[in-house]
Amino acid sequence: MKTMWYEKGTDPTDAVIGCEITAVRNINSIPFSWRLSPDARRQVISAVKNAMTEYKGDKLYFSLMADLTKKQAVALAERRVITPEFLGSDDVRALIMSEDEHLSIMICSDDHIRIRVARAGRDINAVLDEFKKIDEFLDNKLHFAFDEKLGYLCPDPTVLGTGMNVTALVSLPGLTKSGGLKSIASSADRLGISISAMFGTQINQVGDIYAVTNRITMGLSEEKAVENLAQFTDQLTTSERNAAESFAGDVNAIDMIRRSAQIASGAKFLSTNEMLEAFSWISLGISVGIIKASRRVLDPLIFTMQPASLNVANREMLDVRARDELRAKILSSKLKFA
Repeated sequence: MKTMWYEKGTDPTDAVIGCEITAVRNINSIPFSWRLSPDARRQVISAVKNAMTEYKGDKLYFSLMADLTKKQAVALAERRVITPEFLGSDDVRALIMSEDEHLSIMICSDDHIRIRVARAGRDINAVLDEFKKIDEFLDNKLHFAFDEKLGYLCPDPTVLGTGMNVTALVSLPGLTKSGGLKSIASSADRLGISISAMFGTQINQVGDIYAVTNRITMGLSEEKAVENLAQFTDQLTTSERNAAESFAGDVNAIDMIRRSAQIASGAKFLSTNEMLEAFSWISLGISVGIIKASRRVLDPLIFTMQPASLNVANREMLDVRARDELRAKILSSKLKFA
């Protein structure tokens, strides 16, 4: 079985689950996607597909979104292969992705092309290198719309410039439970960096996992955007370690950590939210040395134990109760805590 990108992390204690770069591009002399007829969309899809057949790299798979079941499409969104917006459109669209899902190219969303490259851990420079290789390859083949002053042209003016967002996926249970994240998020906002909950809502987030993303695309290079995000992530994870250590002698926190480990590894039924909440406490326990385990065991399960992904992987259409039972069974077989 192919090892997925989120299964390739190596640091057992790093709070950074992974990092990714996404960028939007549009082909010169072709109207933006919202103005294209279905036939014109098919022509764009064909052009991108034909170009990528010549790309030297990972084995790639092509799908028309109309050929996927809703469960399959939702599962891809759960694992960040596609965006929720791309999932929700009824227009003619297509997807190219690598077998391990670290690379995906969404075709004919709001933009002609949306490139995404992901990697486990915090080596965002390696992600940038691969992104630039693909970006330059497609530009040579398709000729992207670019203006010397405005940068890459797209229908959304907020992403003019590089057209690129850099994101780190970070587990922050210490900062969340201590209340320290609010002030950091406020400071980050002033720097043009957003910290958004990966699961749930900003008001009712679940799991204490966040996407930390640069919002500034105009007036700086791709390299500078990566450097800024990497530096902020380093500072953020240092703050997380300090916040986590404040719970080391907290008997209530220690009790929750141990209870959560028992729930995650021994429950008969486990919902997605229950799993994520347990993982938050377990991650905190790993940080303070109460739990002897690796975050790299937890991280893949964050992606694969989501509802649609669980159904698709097991080729079953399970109801909620059966799915929660299967999730608990899988976690019980994979999680062993000392």
